[in-house]
Amino acid sequence: MKAYQHILLTTDFSKFSEVVAQKAVNLAGHFNARITLLHVVEHFSEDNDEDNVVVESHQDVDSDSGKNIIAENRQRLVEFANLVPNLQVIPMVSVSTEATEDEIIKVAREIKADLIIMGEHGENGVSVLPGLNTRKLQQKAPCDVLVVHADAA
Repeated sequence: MKAYQHILLTTDFSKFSEVVAQKAVNLAGHFNARITLLHVVEHFSEDNDEDNVVVESHQDVDSDSGKNIIAENRQRLVEFANLVPNLQVIPMVSVSTEATEDEIIKVAREIKADLIIMGEHGENGVSVLPGLNTRKLQQKAPCDVLVVHADAA
């Protein structure tokens, strides 16, 4: 079996994501792989509440607003990475009009990831990324997908 060389780790910055990230660190250490940490930004329009997600592409978001969204979330990624011991990552923030799983797949192709790691929690297998269709991601991914069941203890 060929060793994993580049892991794409998705996060929503939750405690569940910290558990998933620690498992990714352990796996990356075993394979001496690098990790790209990805957060897909769900941009909310002003006339919708946070329960109704409207995702906008980078091009559709006003340039200053888009830059601010990316800068704020990049900072959150760095802060998140600092919470997880030994997590050394390439931080990546993405704003997209596509479904979250499509954006993850696109990024995985772009960076030539050979493993996507994501988490789910609870009895119903709820993804740690809101609105993410894990089955669709697993079916369409260009590489292996590891779904970590991560109930924070």
